[in-house]
Amino acid sequence: MPARQLPVQVRAKCSHLMLADPSFDEPAPVEMLIGADIFPQVWKNKCSSLGPGFPSVYSSVFGWVLIGPVQEHPDIGAQSMLVSLVSSMESIIERFWKAEEPEAAPPQFTEDGLCEELLNSDMRKDQAHQPSTYDG
Repeated sequence: MPARQLPVQVRAKCSHLMLADPSFDEPAPVEMLIGADIFPQVWKNKCSSLGPGFPSVYSSVFGWVLIGPVQEHPDIGAQSMLVSLVSSMESIIERFWKAEEPEAAPPQFTEDGLCEELLNSDMRKDQAHQPSTYDG
């Protein structure tokens, strides 16, 4: 009676039971409804859980009946992937300092660069190619 095919794990969990419907895990229309007034006469007072993600099974005069929700993939547990990266502490610290160290400023923005620019603008070379100041 399920709306869609049940996972094969459900059938495997029930393989030891005499089921009321041997094709319980295949989609099919409802064959019989049992009302609450008849249920106590049909039920044999035995039940068992098939585990987390699986329905419970109840004993009846027709055989065992499954009642309850079914998870899509009940047997899939936690998954993990381990990754190991080996780097020396020295290379890690070196990369850190490279990332943290600012780039050197262009010469025109440093104090030495500004002084050299000022000196070059005030100096002229004479005929002997010697630097001399221009008093313009």
